[in-house]
Amino acid sequence: MKGLSLSIRMKKAGAAVVRVFRLMNNYFELLQMPQEYDVDLEQLKTRYETVRGQIHPDRFANKSDAEKRVAVQYSALLNDAYQTLLSPVKRAVYLLKLGGQDLDLEHETIADENFLVMQMQLRERIDAGEDVKSEIESNVKELTELLSQAFSSNQLEKAKFLTQKLQFFIKIKV
Repeated sequence: MKGLSLSIRMKKAGAAVVRVFRLMNNYFELLQMPQEYDVDLEQLKTRYETVRGQIHPDRFANKSDAEKRVAVQYSALLNDAYQTLLSPVKRAVYLLKLGGQDLDLEHETIADENFLVMQMQLRERIDAGEDVKSEIESNVKELTELLSQAFSSNQLEKAKFLTQKLQFFIKIKV
């Protein structure tokens, strides 16, 4: 983290800590990762574990109640950041949000008729006992690459559509 060390920030509970939270509301900044779709998962894990070790609430057991609350809140924020950046779909939704494009995967559906037909056919094949695992994995890989390209070229509408498709394949993969 840039600027003051985390331990100094944690000691200054109150308004100063609130400012730190506002500054760190970007998950990529919080974990010191480049703000892009392609994430080095090993680097993400290492950064997460480093920060988690510094701010774990147990380290503040002998501190004031305010410092303990901040440690718990910061720890929760850190966990949310890690889980979001770890997941290809959550990461895409988060990047869309940062770009001003909200995507509600539960309520927004894909209007592409060809994709809807393909979904139904794939579900029928699964119901018939056909092994489609490699096909699904191939689609996930392709969509992940296309998402990377879409975000790199700031094509957020395309990224939104690809994220919805990726969500389908990841859900059906489980």
